[in-house]
Amino acid sequence: MTVAYTLCGDANLDFTVNGADLNTVLSNYNKTGMYWSQGDFNYDGTVNGADLNMVLSNYNRSVSLGAAVPEPSALLLATAGLLGLLCYGWRKRR
Repeated sequence: MTVAYTLCGDANLDFTVNGADLNTVLSNYNKTGMYWSQGDFNYDGTVNGADLNMVLSNYNRSVSLGAAVPEPSALLLATAGLLGLLCYGWRKRR
């Protein structure tokens, strides 16, 4: 499983900040209790000027789907394996 990176302002998670995302922010502007998909990109619970600035700063930008990041547990497992090999090598030298 991979986790995909997206830009701030991409409310519908289509990897592009466009008019649909701007409409989401504008339709929920000054509303409280909102989430990312409703335009609250800084997680303060309110869609406000800060969220609108995030959309405008990334407007017409997109992320390629090749920018996927491995799941954190896979990185942890790989790190643990490397650490185990290093410890084994160190003990074998002594």
